[in-house]
Amino acid sequence: MGDLSVVQRLGVDDGRILIRAHPCDSQELVRSVALRVATGKPGVEGETIWKITSEAGALRRDYEVGQTPADFVETVPLGDIQQDNRYLAVITRASGGLDFLTAFVPSSLKPSNWETSTYEYLTNEQFDNLRPCD
Repeated sequence: MGDLSVVQRLGVDDGRILIRAHPCDSQELVRSVALRVATGKPGVEGETIWKITSEAGALRRDYEVGQTPADFVETVPLGDIQQDNRYLAVITRASGGLDFLTAFVPSSLKPSNWETSTYEYLTNEQFDNLRPCD
């Protein structure tokens, strides 16, 4: 699912959903970050319930769902998140190509652990030491 040249992780901290991208190219610019309802049907996109966009692209790697960093504009305000529904975190690159996708269920996210796009749970140290492009 998504581009194999990146690892993306999701986690929670005091109820906040956090997204972090780890691309191979450290200079890769991010155009947008979105949260969509997962349909479970290939090729069928679910409703976008939150989206932020950076016109010029940004090097930022960490995002908190519902928050708009200074170099982004919120294009879809945060909708209601159901703890037991499945969602897709979607990061779009400024250079084009495949989006980075990670499916998750909010109630399955655990503090101090990060669920990766390969469905593993890692500590901060384990994730930061990943070398997906080697």
